[in-house]
Amino acid sequence: MQQNFFMVEIEHETESLDGKADISCLGLGSDGNSYSLKRLSDESLLPATEWVCHTLCRTVGIATPDFLQVKRKSGDIAFATRIEESAFRIQPHVKGQEPIQVQIARTFSSTVILHSRIYGLDAAVGNPARGLPSFLFRQTPFGLLPMATDFKKAWVIQEKPFGTVPWEQYSLSSEVSKYFYKLGVFEAPEARDTIEKLCALPDSVLQDALNTCHPSWVQGHDWTPTLDMWAQRQSQLKLLAMQNFNSMP
Repeated sequence: MQQNFFMVEIEHETESLDGKADISCLGLGSDGNSYSLKRLSDESLLPATEWVCHTLCRTVGIATPDFLQVKRKSGDIAFATRIEESAFRIQPHVKGQEPIQVQIARTFSSTVILHSRIYGLDAAVGNPARGLPSFLFRQTPFGLLPMATDFKKAWVIQEKPFGTVPWEQYSLSSEVSKYFYKLGVFEAPEARDTIEKLCALPDSVLQDALNTCHPSWVQGHDWTPTLDMWAQRQSQLKLLAMQNFNSMP
């Protein structure tokens, strides 16, 4: 999470038509950076969902792009992730690219532990839509770093206390994680360990994340069922999330 003394203002916006999983609107900030924006006009609970899920990622050691709150010309406050020009993602079905199995073998074989942890967090926040383009990769001196991004179908977006927990049988997250497992590029123990870490966090973590949302993102919604489920995370949420990996030793 990036903190600024003055809130970054979005000087120019454009709708994105390139089909990238987490980008529907691009913005140029007053700080000179480009951002992917999630707006109240996209879905009233989307900015809060992205903020809380990205915050939980950072809390359990999962990398994300830099994220912050930005002010649009309309005066609305949007959730924003900074676009890293050197980062890349796998785009299936793009003409002229290598077969998808080759892309997966080359990219995900070196990040097995890290991307397995992302699926563990997705299981706990009920994110059913973690497909290949939902991973953003950054090259570091220590190798590829997968970053979690795009929670637009997770958590309270699903009109349930914690989203789709467990995932539905044929959800994208379920199908892709099982496919990775068959290819030998998924470690279910790492996913389970991430669920354990998330559920071992202090009771205050979720409320603190909500408290740091912009007020316009959380007003008008009853957060009691979500906070109640978080309070029961060891006896309820953890058991439900773990079901996603029952078929994987």
